[in-house]
Amino acid sequence: MLSKLSKKFGEKKVFDGLDFYTFPTAGELAFASENELRECGLGYRAKYVQATAKKICESKIELESLKTLPYLEAKKMLVEFSGVGLKVADCVLLFSLEKMEAFPVDVWVKRVILNNYANQLPETLVKGLSTSHESLSNGEYEKLNAFGRSYFGKYAGYAQEYLYHYERSQR
Repeated sequence: MLSKLSKKFGEKKVFDGLDFYTFPTAGELAFASENELRECGLGYRAKYVQATAKKICESKIELESLKTLPYLEAKKMLVEFSGVGLKVADCVLLFSLEKMEAFPVDVWVKRVILNNYANQLPETLVKGLSTSHESLSNGEYEKLNAFGRSYFGKYAGYAQEYLYHYERSQR
């Protein structure tokens, strides 16, 4: 998806005789049609990308400025964008906004926490998570996210990546 978006909407750059494409700006994506975005493989995400790009441009939002905000404040602003939930916000904070304390939680991270850190969590939470095979509720997400940030500290995002990789490699 990223490659297709870049090729369709980004700027072509040639390096050592090879063609590369920059990732498109919000301004470039704001003028893309939902269908054009779908053609890049975004599927259901196309409408969210389009709406977010337009909001960024219309409101003159500087996403880079979120780097200067405390983690929770930046996260609160991100979840206001259409289609951005708690996990996506944490991924953006960790992978592009330099918030190393962000701790994205998905089914794999949930499993590794239950398998290795259950004794650190309230028994009722562990029991509820153990019986649920569906996606996490916002409340469950927030509890696991808070645990990860508290337990692993200011570099919880690094720990999350290792935990995720470990759990995936065990399957």
